[in-house]
Amino acid sequence: MSPVLSICIPTFSRAHLLEVCLASLLPQVQALTPVVECVVCDNDSTDSTRQVLDKYSDEFSMRVYRNDSNIGVIGNITRVVAEHARGDYVWVIGDDDVVTAGAVGRIVEFLQAETRLNLLALNVGYLPGDAAPNASAALGGVTEKFSKLLCHHGQTGVLLFDELLEGPCVDFTA
Repeated sequence: MSPVLSICIPTFSRAHLLEVCLASLLPQVQALTPVVECVVCDNDSTDSTRQVLDKYSDEFSMRVYRNDSNIGVIGNITRVVAEHARGDYVWVIGDDDVVTAGAVGRIVEFLQAETRLNLLALNVGYLPGDAAPNASAALGGVTEKFSKLLCHHGQTGVLLFDELLEGPCVDFTA
């Protein structure tokens, strides 16, 4: 049985950011295995990314792939999604993203309830740089209120794709 959701993280030489991302995400994924999987593709990092991935692989279930050479950001995103993801849906997140507590569970519930979806657009929040959590503060997801939300929409709902692009903003993660 394939997972409902593959969370794919392309990464390159941002170990300090990746560690916070994994700390916020992996406990949530672990609680939802085998419905959710986490797949990381390291684009031949030159910093301590390998050590961070080894550390989190020892504690949590995730699949890690390493490119033999740097294939560029688009190549790495394409590889992690097209070659390594096994889920019905794919969520590509940046190695610098931090996931809010309970977000993965809410997303999976929504995906399982809405059988006609091709794309799920998620709101993005921002914190000032000096408010960014460290890995221990982010463990299991952050609960801070964001200083800025990309869009202030009402409740979760289903929109036609054209409605999504009408604005007032169209910068989203999917």
